[in-house]
Amino acid sequence: MSNKETGMESKGLTPINVLHLIGSSFFGGPEKQILEHLKILDKERFRGVVASFKEPNTTFNEFLGKASDYSINNYSIEVQGPLDFSPVEKIRDILVRESIDLLCVHGYKSVVLGNIAAKKLNIPVLAFSRGYTTENLKVAFYEWLERRFLLKSSGIVSVSNGQKSKLLSLGVNPKNHWVVLNGVHVEKSSILTEKSEARKKLSEQFDIPKNNHLIITAGRLSPEKGHRFLLDAIAELVKSIDNISLIICGDGQCKQELKTQVKQLGLESNIIFVGFRRDMEIYYDAMDFFVLPSLTEGLPNVILESFARSKA
Repeated sequence: MSNKETGMESKGLTPINVLHLIGSSFFGGPEKQILEHLKILDKERFRGVVASFKEPNTTFNEFLGKASDYSINNYSIEVQGPLDFSPVEKIRDILVRESIDLLCVHGYKSVVLGNIAAKKLNIPVLAFSRGYTTENLKVAFYEWLERRFLLKSSGIVSVSNGQKSKLLSLGVNPKNHWVVLNGVHVEKSSILTEKSEARKKLSEQFDIPKNNHLIITAGRLSPEKGHRFLLDAIAELVKSIDNISLIICGDGQCKQELKTQVKQLGLESNIIFVGFRRDMEIYYDAMDFFVLPSLTEGLPNVILESFARSKA
């Protein structure tokens, strides 16, 4: 067994080179998981590199920008569409240039293209599986394609036992399938240090009455996230408790539909849409409790971050 295979570092031995390939360009939960992991990795034993795809008409990849901030070597791979296979050669070039020993893939595009690129070079592929949304026919097809290529991966990491069970039912080999639970690194807001300060800031910004119960939910505004059911529940709740304010953090295809539902339910004074937030710590600090009405999840960061602040 080679020095890299043992993972044991001593003077004169080179570290194991790991490439994380992910399709998304924004900085959400999975992206945070990757970079936080690489930040705390034993640099004497492992060296982390990241790569992501540059979609047409996009100018900035937030994930790669954060990687640069953390001094993590990173690559941008141009892609022309969801079924464009031309990036395979670019991925191979990165694998060779960085002497990659292990390729970690996240999301359908990375799972498919990464497996194809690594096979010719005999580089093992570790696929991360976080769950499926099947929010429309297009996404359902992409997720089906991902599951086919998951079976070709050298190993699979699921973020929850529930997700592992789903994949086992699809024929995944349990001998190379592991559960690694998500973790979060929680730092107290550098601006606001107490709930009263955070609450005051949001109350002033969104004109929330001082004595209202403040509920927060965060996530993509898509069908599988279940926001429509949360709005129905709030409509029932305000019949007996009217001092409730719900802040919805996130953007997505259902935004206008949800705003129409709010108007139909007469909840305009109770519901506030604030879009995608990069300052969620303020909302966590200010809220009374957090709600996630999602119909399907693996192990979401927002729940872990809420628990870390003794909120649920």
